[in-house]
Amino acid sequence: MSWRGLNNALVHLYEIRDALAKHYGDEQSARDALSISKTKWDRLGILTNVEPLEQGRHRGKHPTGRRAATESELDEARQLAWRWIMAFAETV
Repeated sequence: MSWRGLNNALVHLYEIRDALAKHYGDEQSARDALSISKTKWDRLGILTNVEPLEQGRHRGKHPTGRRAATESELDEARQLAWRWIMAFAETV
């Protein structure tokens, strides 16, 4: 994967969550359809959208104090998104 792809890894994983919510009409419907707990849904949101991570969506909100995501955080986000993609694939 290119450096740009790695730098935006969490942005792309958030886009999966966002696409599922759009596909099903809203977050709750997506979670219900794919059996995703609110805890897991929120966790991906925190990793991709809230934490002051270099790879996250809102790096600009954290001009100082940003840090690189740990391998563990990236792996957790990837695993969550992968499970949701697979759950969605089983419905089509």
